[in-house]
Amino acid sequence: MVLIQGTAIVNESMLTGESVPIIKNPINPFSDDVYDPNDSSSGKMTIFSGTKVIQARQLGGQPVLALVSRTNYLTIKGALVRDILYPKATQF
Repeated sequence: MVLIQGTAIVNESMLTGESVPIIKNPINPFSDDVYDPNDSSSGKMTIFSGTKVIQARQLGGQPVLALVSRTNYLTIKGALVRDILYPKATQF
């Protein structure tokens, strides 16, 4: 997800192995830059799957908003859903 409003403190220990909380800041609405989830600089505003949000803070009384940028089946739960939806053909 890309953070649009507010800030979030997340624990990415499931991804990185480090249990250091990380502060995620919103995307700059006044910038002409296009958000690219594959760009390394966009990691400061991206909340990845598997992270735990410890705290979300409002900025200026606005609610905290995030937009899902993409979904994927590259998790154990996602693989289970994929196997249920698209079972492998069996031959007898």
